Amino acid sequence: GEPPPTPCEGGSSALREVDFSPYTVIVRWVTGINSLQVDAVNVSAPGDGAVVVGFRGRFDRLTVSLHGKGTWKVVPDFDSIPSWDHIGWTAQVSMDCHPSFPFLSQPRISQLHIEDSMEVPIALFGVKLTSRDIAATFGEAVNSTLSMVLREQSPDSLKIRWAGEELDIIRVLNRLVELNLSPEMDHLNCNAQPGP
Repeated sequence: GEPPPTPCEGGSSALREVDFSPYTVIVRWVTGINSLQVDAVNVSAPGDGAVVVGFRGRFDRLTVSLHGKGTWKVVPDFDSIPSWDHIGWTAQVSMDCHPSFPFLSQPRISQLHIEDSMEVPIALFGVKLTSRDIAATFGEAVNSTLSMVLREQSPDSLKIRWAGEELDIIRVLNRLVELNLSPEMDHLNCNAQPGP
């Protein structure tokens, strides 16, 4: 198949393998993850010692390289590189909350949903048989990758440069909480209930 465009990296020949009978579909590479836009953020403390951060956004453009291996003898293999524009997504990240620094820990994705269809046409001998929506499969792959990126103090965690330091996401969030505590507050109230 076509090699991934630079600067894609990775030594695996498959990001994910999915059974879409009569094919086993291999996702070889994805571009456009860096086109991710965040349109809205909502922070809540449900009162159970946790903080939940909700996100809503979109990918401007995603392109995926697929290879389909026929699972029946009469079904030929196929290669496809479909693209989609303006793919919406929502996510929720839950974190343990503590009254003193570090205020937030143990980030975990509690929900991730791809809002729009990502259909891939599948043809047999040039005749379109069906369209498979790979949005759920793509969402699972993104969830898996983000879970790895969010892990605290992991070599795979996403690093953000702040004031000359390389910080993981949770350290950035803790700094933001610390900077936004009012001077009269000496701790964070993790069980605050919303007002009337």
